[in-house]
Amino acid sequence: MKLSDFNHKNNIEVTETYPFSHTNVLSEVEFKEIKRHTGQTVNAHIDLELTTRENVGVTFTSNVKSYMTDWNMHKNFESFAYIGNIACRVAKRISANMFKPNMFIGESWGIVYNKGKHTKRHSHWPYTYAFGYYLTDCNTSPLLFPTANKKIYPKKGDLIVFPGHVQHEVATIEDNIERIMVAGNLFHSWETTKETEINNYFGQKHIR
Repeated sequence: MKLSDFNHKNNIEVTETYPFSHTNVLSEVEFKEIKRHTGQTVNAHIDLELTTRENVGVTFTSNVKSYMTDWNMHKNFESFAYIGNIACRVAKRISANMFKPNMFIGESWGIVYNKGKHTKRHSHWPYTYAFGYYLTDCNTSPLLFPTANKKIYPKKGDLIVFPGHVQHEVATIEDNIERIMVAGNLFHSWETTKETEINNYFGQKHIR
C-alpha cells in the first residue's frame, strides 16, 4: 500500500464522552509566593502574567496567531511549573475511572491576544491532555470546542483541562482588550524517569 492510498476512507467519526474539567483555582494560585528575578515576591498568578508579558514575541508559525512565549516555560519559571502541576493533578483525578497514570508537563507557554488575534482550530495530539489557565477574563473571546458544540467564556483564574486530541480554537478578538493565558500539554507515564523529572523541574516531580 502506498502513502497516497491513505485518505479520508481510513478515518471514522465517533461520538464519545471524554474527561473534562473546568474549575477556578485562583485562590490556590494566589496563595503561592514566587520570588521574581527582580527580587520582588509576588503571588504565582501575578508572576504568570508578568513573566508572560516579559517573554512573548510575535509568532504566526503555530496555530496561535498572536503573541506567545517559547514552549518550555515550566523549565525556567517556577510559576509555570506550579500551574502545570495543578493541571497534572486535575488530569489525574478526571482520569481515575479509566486509568491511573502519573501525569507530567510536556510543554507550557504564555499567550497575549489583542484585537484581531485568534487561534486556529487544532488539537494537541499526541499529548494525553491539554490545559489552559486564564490570567484575565475572556468575556468577548470564547474558547470553542466545535466537535463538542461547546463554548466557554473563561474567567480570571479558570483552569480548563481536556483530552489532547479534542479539537478547539479561540475566536478572533473584536474589542480593544487583552486576553492573557497560559497553555500547556501533559503526558502520562507509568513510572518516573530522568526525563520526566526534568520536565517537572520546579514543581512536584511526581503527582500523587
